[in-house]
Amino acid sequence: PAAPAVASGGPRVQVLHPGGAPAPEAWVAFLSRDECQRRRAAADGRDQPPYELVDESGQRARTDADGRVALPGTDSPWVVVARAGDGFGVLAAAASGDHVLQLARDEQVELYARFADGAAAAVPVAVCQQWTKSDSKTIWSGETGADGRATIRHFQLLREDAGNEREPAAEERFAAVLRVPTTPRVLTEFDGRRTTDEAVELLVPDLGKLQVQLLCHTGVPLLSAARVGFGAAARSREDDAFPVSRSLLHRSVGKPVGAAAVELPYAQLGRPHRVYARFPGARRTVYATTPEATGSRGAVAHVEISPHPEHAVLAGRLLLAGGAAVGDTRATLTIWRGERVQYTTTVTTIADGRWDCVVTGRSDADDWRVELRIERPDAPTDEEGATGAFGAVVPFGPWPGGARCEVGDVLLQPLPELAAGVVVDDLGAAVVGALVTVEQEVPATAPATQPAGERSVLTLSSSSRTNRSRGPRAPSGPTWRGLRALTTTTDADGAFQLAGFLPPGKLRVRADTREHLAETRPLTPPASDLRFVLARNGVFGGRVVLPGWLPDRAVTVTLTPRADEQGRARSEGVKAAGGGRFSIEPLRQGVYDATITMRGLQEPLVLIPDILIRPGDQRDPRLDPVDLTAAVFRYELRARDAGGRAMDLDGPIHARLQGRDGSWSEAGFRWQGGRAELITAHPVAELTFFGRGFAPLRQVYAPGTHDVYLRTHRPALVDISGARSLSGPDRKVRISAILKGDTGYPSSLSGTDQLTGRRFWFPRWDLGRSSGGWLGATDLVEIPLMQAGKYELIFRAHANETTRTPQTQVSLGEFELTPGGATTTTVELASQQVADALQQLDRKWQQQQERRSGAPRQRPRD
Repeated sequence: PAAPAVASGGPRVQVLHPGGAPAPEAWVAFLSRDECQRRRAAADGRDQPPYELVDESGQRARTDADGRVALPGTDSPWVVVARAGDGFGVLAAAASGDHVLQLARDEQVELYARFADGAAAAVPVAVCQQWTKSDSKTIWSGETGADGRATIRHFQLLREDAGNEREPAAEERFAAVLRVPTTPRVLTEFDGRRTTDEAVELLVPDLGKLQVQLLCHTGVPLLSAARVGFGAAARSREDDAFPVSRSLLHRSVGKPVGAAAVELPYAQLGRPHRVYARFPGARRTVYATTPEATGSRGAVAHVEISPHPEHAVLAGRLLLAGGAAVGDTRATLTIWRGERVQYTTTVTTIADGRWDCVVTGRSDADDWRVELRIERPDAPTDEEGATGAFGAVVPFGPWPGGARCEVGDVLLQPLPELAAGVVVDDLGAAVVGALVTVEQEVPATAPATQPAGERSVLTLSSSSRTNRSRGPRAPSGPTWRGLRALTTTTDADGAFQLAGFLPPGKLRVRADTREHLAETRPLTPPASDLRFVLARNGVFGGRVVLPGWLPDRAVTVTLTPRADEQGRARSEGVKAAGGGRFSIEPLRQGVYDATITMRGLQEPLVLIPDILIRPGDQRDPRLDPVDLTAAVFRYELRARDAGGRAMDLDGPIHARLQGRDGSWSEAGFRWQGGRAELITAHPVAELTFFGRGFAPLRQVYAPGTHDVYLRTHRPALVDISGARSLSGPDRKVRISAILKGDTGYPSSLSGTDQLTGRRFWFPRWDLGRSSGGWLGATDLVEIPLMQAGKYELIFRAHANETTRTPQTQVSLGEFELTPGGATTTTVELASQQVADALQQLDRKWQQQQERRSGAPRQRPRD
């Protein structure tokens, strides 16, 4: 079709071929991001990628001779798709400005699932991507068609790039997976960059169905809703060749309310399956193992599942006055014990009013009662209890596990009004949809008692942290708990009505929305004229103009209140989309200070005091906009050795930065694969590079790209006379060196990666405070050092040739060590002390092995 005319006034896009040349006469489709989101939300469960939606139904145009096209003006950014030849690309274009859309070679993958005798139609399949030494990630999932095939379009947009965090030697792998729990898994690896049109085949075993019937402990079919499913067998070593998440192979269905059984498809024939059921009101999951599903394809295996022995089944029937059954209705069930709510859930009746609910059993013989209530908005207004709420309270005894406890026929009566009123904002306008809840005060808890002279000590075996309780805990203050059964929302006039039985204890009513500040009123029924005035939240907006090379959310705007009663500080990361605009909410009325900070830096870029926040939208000309394009500077560093060759270096960088007032601040950065990027607010940076094996270097840099030439040290040579013969030929031994003086540098260094936001930390051995070397076949040890000095040498030996065994250590004394390898430091080994330590270590290791194997321990001989 002819390309429609496109009005100017919006962004301009240039489309380039994969090789970088302009793409004339390229097809361009575009749709606003808001429209994409609206159509995806209305897609009735079809999870369609935005670029496919744009390609199918977006507006269309063609590029000119230079590969350019002008799009119409829009408030929402455009999602742009372009194709030319075998190239395809997608771009999110802001509402204005120039953009470049680089096409990539369009790729397509076709999967073919088949049984031994033909196509496997409508079976779930997926594609996973894995980088070696990492778990796989599902990048596409779907179902095969009637011909057993599934086509994955634009595969180049689905696969994940290696990124900066991958190891340089990481290998990309792909696999097509049958999303069915089979033994073994059905999985076929394939080349991600497809060079052939041949389909990736999956050989599917014969599949049947599982029919699951849920029964209570007495054999009566359960009416309660539940989640029923089955999954893959335990992971085997063969699965490690290409790891796939077990959740990907999981199959489950929701059991609706009623006595009917449910069916689980895709059950492998000839194998037993472990089926489970989860009930909404019970903590534990129950399991049952099916017999082997036998027969021809499509055969059905039957299995029955009952609740766990600790579960109880509460059951009854709901009736209205006159004996009419309350059928197909959701009811709120609340279990009270004394003045406290113990449990609240929702049950649904079937046509004759019956219901049941699986809960954790309780055998306490205390004061229990069950409260049931329903909402009937269609109740006649002239009927007694015109609130439209009906309910009843039934005294109840304990419900032990493994039993069915009948509540019996429950006659629901109209519920009296507890509270009514209206909710408005600070301007007097009605607040629609405000959540209004009755809350009950929970008394303060008593201090935890402990016998005099005793204390509890809990040691975490997985770490060195210890949690010690040295005395009684302080009592906690009273709190308020919302009663789920007594909750409603305001109507179009801001009015509300709460009906129900009066709960015991001290009560209040709370009104709240996401856009307003909450307010409470004491509840003393009847309270029919409550009026809540909810102050609107303050919403503070503005714009920060940043350099285009800054990553999203690297800069953060924070509002900090001057007074504690105004709440806590709130922050918002600045994104490039939308031109750097931000919005912070909710905010209480008051005075705030605004700071703009850069990730990884201690001092703020901008500090703006005395911002007055009132209800509603707020602006401040000092932040609308604030231009930081000339306030931040970029340093790009490349590590080089003395010969100018690139160094694959990972290690710490210490920065001293001088502010405009002359004060100094410090920050931690790092090398990653021999490259480093620093973003600061300072036009000059004093950087120190140090680490094991090369000499410290301190230099001053200006913003820009710089080569950093680092001089490596040859290690210090230490001869530990007799160490190898005394240790034995197979024992793992390390000689550690700990500097006794001061390096003049930090003892540790931490920071935040400015691109990804991830925290990093370097310990003392990366900062020259300590080092070490492994003892080889001889007594000579090479220890990389950062500088010469006096070091304490420590002999550290393991029980055998691995480092996963216990370790012992013996100090060898202090020695002057010099890097460079010009001299060798000879150390006399304290043979008897080392021999005793090794003997004790071997005894400890033997005892550990005996405990693990269950063998009886022998008393060591002196």
